Amino acid sequence: MQRQKSRLLWLKEGDANTKFFHNIMSSRRRVNSIFSLSTNGAIVEGDEGIRGLVFNHFSHLILNMWLLKDIALRILILICLM
Repeated sequence: MQRQKSRLLWLKEGDANTKFFHNIMSSRRRVNSIFSLSTNGAIVEGDEGIRGLVFNHFSHLILNMWLLKDIALRILILICLM
């Protein structure tokens, strides 16, 4: 019911730079923000800390996937050569 009301209000008010539109976008920005992350029992806060933590996580993930792919390829080559 609340969702229908909000959709009706959105259709009525629109998104033409109204105060309503800016309030909705500000609310979404707050909800979608990451203020802190926990890793190995430590809490990381701030833009730079979170950015570094996310970068390191995905760098290791991609590197490990690449290494596993490389190892699997080498094993396949060895099997073919036998």
